[in-house]
Amino acid sequence: MMPPVPTLHGCFFALQDAILTPWENVLDFASYAIRLRRSDLPRLPEILRQIPDSQIQRMQKAMGRVWERFTYSSLVVAERQRQCQSTTADPAVCSQVERRYGLVGHGEDPPKVTGRDAIDTLMHVLQARLLAQQGHGDGAKERYGL
Repeated sequence: MMPPVPTLHGCFFALQDAILTPWENVLDFASYAIRLRRSDLPRLPEILRQIPDSQIQRMQKAMGRVWERFTYSSLVVAERQRQCQSTTADPAVCSQVERRYGLVGHGEDPPKVTGRDAIDTLMHVLQARLLAQQGHGDGAKERYGL
């Protein structure tokens, strides 16, 4: 499972108001996305051109840290373990699986699949909520990497 293609091309999110994205209330949405009023959507190219390069680079870097949270990459990691953990595993097949699904990087700064995906994020959110209900919620977001 490679990152979503727009992420590989350095994209970040641009969303109109009144649309809630997954994990928007958990992840630092403003670090990798911009929100626009619906009436501003026709001016999107102009608005994007006005964003300073330094801000774009920060947003691209932030997107690189969270992209996997929007996938189900733990399934890919589990498949790799299933195919490659046995004593009869063929190293060539394992290498092919790792390259195909982004479990090993390519290029200068490759995104790698870690399994910290939507399922992992949901589990961390639920754990943080449980701790908060029990009065132990201070720092739960930081503790769980959200």
